[in-house]
Amino acid sequence: MTRLWRTGLPITVMLLGGRPAEIVWGKRRWKVARIAGHWRVDTGWWRFAIQREYFLLELAGGPMVTIYGDAHGWRLSRLYD
Repeated sequence: MTRLWRTGLPITVMLLGGRPAEIVWGKRRWKVARIAGHWRVDTGWWRFAIQREYFLLELAGGPMVTIYGDAHGWRLSRLYD
């Protein structure tokens, strides 16, 4: 089952070379085992701008997640079971 948070949950992301290396979600710290996907969204300039960088991450000993970063920080968008 997949959980989706449309507005995202705030998380802390530690970067290494511009890519996520660890995330902190709640009270748990997760190391990134693998980056399975990476894409950018830059759209909506005619209404309101959306500029986000998305990563599909496999977390070490944990789930697969989709996170995104924008001007407001990092958020957890989706959790894959």
